[in-house]
Formats: sequence, C-alpha cells, structure tokens
Amino acid sequence: LSKTFLYKNVFDKLEKEKGITKQNLNEENQKFLSDAIEKAKLDKTFFKRTDFLNEYFKKLKEDKFKDIKGELEKEDIIDSISYILLIAKTDEKIKEKAEEENLTNLISFISELPNSKNVIDLSLDVCKDINPELEKGVSYTNALENKGYKSKKDKHTQKNGKLPDIDTALSELNIKLKNPVVKHSLVQLRKVINAVVDKYGAPSKYCLELGRELKKGFNERKEIKAQQDSNRYDNISAKLEILEKYPTTFRSIQSINK
Repeated sequence: LSKTFLYKNVFDKLEKEKGITKQNLNEENQKFLSDAIEKAKLDKTFFKRTDFLNEYFKKLKEDKFKDIKGELEKEDIIDSISYILLIAKTDEKIKEKAEEENLTNLISFISELPNSKNVIDLSLDVCKDINPELEKGVSYTNALENKGYKSKKDKHTQKNGKLPDIDTALSELNIKLKNPVVKHSLVQLRKVINAVVDKYGAPSKYCLELGRELKKGFNERKEIKAQQDSNRYDNISAKLEILEKYPTTFRSIQSINK
C-alpha cells in the first residue's frame, strides 16, 4: 500500500469522523492529522510491489499454472525465481539456472516472466533479517541498526543529531564560503542547535523563518500559518487527484514531485 493512498484514507476518515477539512485545518487539527498519519504508518505495510512482482502474481492467477500455484506462492521460491531472472537473460540460461535451483517443473512459468532488473545494496539474507522490523513501521535506517548492521548516513550528519563544526561540514559538502559574517552566523547557529540537541534531543524537523517575517506580529504570522496549511492541503489533494487519473504514469507522490 503506497503512502499516498494511506494519506488519502486518513484524510477521508478524519473528515468523516472529526469534521477536519481544508477550511478548518488549523494548528490543532494539523497536529491531529500528523498524529493520525503516524499511527496509520504503524497499522499499514508501506511496501509496494515492483513491476516484476505485479507480473508474477498476475501470472499466478492463470489457469494453466493452478497445479503449481501453491509452490509458486512460497517466499523462498519467489526469491529463487527473482534471482534466476536477474542473472539469466535467455531461455537457455533460464532453463540452466532453474535446473541448478531444482526448479525444473517451474521453467514454463519462469520463462513467461519479465527479467528482474532492480537491485539494492543488501544481500537476500539481510533483507529477510530486517523485514520484520520494517513491517513494524521502523524506518529503514533504524531497522538496519536494530539488527546490528551499519547504515549509510550523510557524512555531515552525526548519529546523535548534533552538527559538526562548520569547516568540516563545508568541506564535506564541497562548499567554499568566503563571507566571514555569514560564517560567523553559521558558527553561532551551530552552537544554538547543538545546545538544543544536548537538552532535548535531535529535532524531527527544522522550520526556517526568513528575516522579513520577523517583524510581523503574532496575528499576521498566524494568518500566514493558516494559509500555509491550506496550501499544503491543496497540494496533497491535487497530487492525489493526479494519481487517481493517471495511475500508470504516476505511482506515488514522489514520482509527481520528480
């Protein structure tokens, strides 16, 4: 189930049960919405089938394969077939690899599937090891860490959430900063952020307020916040509508953003 349609379900449910709509998406309701989405993430599986798996289970429904359907539904068989189609690109090679994997009786089924193209940087054993964590709603990075694996992180982001010194960060980002005033401001900002992290822990997100907004009063900023919430709702609604109208072109909100 993609995140997109999970969000839509949350929106529909909140509108029906709580009366939360675009018109009353205030700060309190925005928090309620965020909490509802986070809860939904733990209740649903976020994995989407690849093109290969979509075709796999589509073929599985065909009558000519009903005698071997039970075997084809086994997880280890799916993994083996995926591996075969990843490295074997011709019928001869598919037959050869299927025989090596003791899957001779499945050759006719395997031959009708598309090649498996996409790979990740994890072995099959590691994938199986972290899947239970992912199904609980744990993030990919935390799932790896919970199982004792090292995960790739941005070089300039430390594990504890604290920012490195400015020179190190600029070097790792390959940025040359010549303005001493700007650099001094960044140094002071780093001190503030790290002090906040020491006392409260790493922030889940950062919100930047431009200098021109600082002179605005509380009511003006509140109006801006309300407009931002409304725009955010419109933005997500528009993307959901695009997904519903063009499901073959766009498969997720991320694909629309790209």
